[in-house]
Amino acid sequence: MTSRWFRFYDSVLDDPKVQRLPDHIFRGWVNVLCLASRGAGTLPQISDIAFALRIPDDAADSLVQALLDAGLIEDAGDRLIVHNWSERQFTDKTNALRQKRFREKNRLLRVTDQDSNAVTNADRNIEITSVDTEQNRTEQNIIRDGLFDVFWNAYPRKMSIVSAEIAFIEARRNTDPNLIIEKLKSYVWPDDMRFIPSPARWLRDRRWEDDFKAVKPPPRERDLRGVPDNLLSADDYWRKRRQMQG
Repeated sequence: MTSRWFRFYDSVLDDPKVQRLPDHIFRGWVNVLCLASRGAGTLPQISDIAFALRIPDDAADSLVQALLDAGLIEDAGDRLIVHNWSERQFTDKTNALRQKRFREKNRLLRVTDQDSNAVTNADRNIEITSVDTEQNRTEQNIIRDGLFDVFWNAYPRKMSIVSAEIAFIEARRNTDPNLIIEKLKSYVWPDDMRFIPSPARWLRDRRWEDDFKAVKPPPRERDLRGVPDNLLSADDYWRKRRQMQG
């Protein structure tokens, strides 16, 4: 399995909720962070945590409960996530683009080397420079316009920022990103956060194209039929009469 790395901040030394953890829970928390790194901040099921940490299921359940109580992980309804993962494990866009261009350049070098009889050194350099410059210009413009940050700040449920950014880049290939953001800001969301999809899922499903009317149900009238008349105002008295007749 490819090794990953994640940011571990030295402010942990000054965090009371971390420093007050028992030793075995602290060790378990660090291992849980390693698991979360594999899932972009999302943890697997309890049984999978137990298998990965080589501990019994009941021990994994106790560890998760202790971390929930300490506020170090959160229950997102259908999954467990690490608290503030997206904010602390942000993507270094500049470094990612540099690595991507480096890989693309090496790929082109390997391709042109295999066909050296047909392509001169001068042509090879022109081809590599042309592809690299065009790709660099497009990707830098995407970063420079900052529209994903606008989208991310407007989305009500912030989770899996890396997946969300990839989905946003894909969506804007065929749709004006300003239109996506405009539709997002006027979108009507469920009151229960558990039913709000992840940003990546919302983008992949093209939910900005949803056709709906934001109709709020009328406020529910208080049931006054069991309230004594002497406790009612004049308006409530007649409202009670209408309720009793209806």
